[in-house]
Amino acid sequence: MNRGYLMYAIETMVAEHRQILRLANTMEQACVDILDGEQLVTADFRAGIDFIRGYADRHHHGKEEQFLFNEMASRLGPVAEKLIKHGMLSEHNLARYQVGSLEAALDHYDQQQDTLSKLKILSHMMAYVDLIRGHIVREDTAVYPFAESKLPPDILQVIDEKTRSFETDVSHAAEAARLLLVLDQLESIYPAKA
Repeated sequence: MNRGYLMYAIETMVAEHRQILRLANTMEQACVDILDGEQLVTADFRAGIDFIRGYADRHHHGKEEQFLFNEMASRLGPVAEKLIKHGMLSEHNLARYQVGSLEAALDHYDQQQDTLSKLKILSHMMAYVDLIRGHIVREDTAVYPFAESKLPPDILQVIDEKTRSFETDVSHAAEAARLLLVLDQLESIYPAKA
């Protein structure tokens, strides 16, 4: 039962999801453009990796893993522990795998410019896009509401305080701002087609 407490941490993470979905949509469009005959620009995919690793993973997943998921897994019993360890954390690791494989394919393509590497670039990028879209739906509709309704109010407050501290840290804020500019630039190169 929701006790009317709307967590700052959850609001922040949901807002970050919107930015991560912008990246997913942008990189999907980049893949479509390549299939439509446009040149594959590895620097653009590397900029996407920069955003994913810096914003989606360190900035966003870092807060989830350090502040929210640990509390859920330790305080809410076996259901939460399974949800976090075998669901959310497994998906975070699968996303990291896709990004690492994408980077390896980009490295090979930069050396060989071969069709197989291009296929791997598109495949790993789209695997990440598909994974992150579903992951966000699961967090927004199941994981976050579960946390808000089941964690004790004092723990919710601690999570909020840790999130506020993280968000107001100058170095974290500056890096997030830089990465959002990277996203803006990518979005201008690969605007969604109506």
